[in-house]
Amino acid sequence: MWRAHGGFDLVVAPVMLAVVGLWLDRRVGTGPWLMLGLLAFGAVGAALKVYYDFRRAMQRATADRAAAAELRRQARDLAAGLDPAVPGPGSPRAGLGEVGR
Repeated sequence: MWRAHGGFDLVVAPVMLAVVGLWLDRRVGTGPWLMLGLLAFGAVGAALKVYYDFRRAMQRATADRAAAAELRRQARDLAAGLDPAVPGPGSPRAGLGEVGR
């Protein structure tokens, strides 16, 4: 699935809102004020969208890394002949007993 990158988001939204603001300015006769206001609104909104998309991607990557580490631990335990359901000393579930299972 195609996904827009941050640079694309940062350009399209402010430009589209600036064009709408320019059209409204010509209809109402308010000069460049609506265009400038909508341009600023679009820029702030686009920057926030990029920020939250980045944050979500980093959280997903962190969760993926943790899951991969757990799978590596389980594979290592299986290769060593240990029960992968029992948490090892380095596991995040170590010390939880029956609660963590």
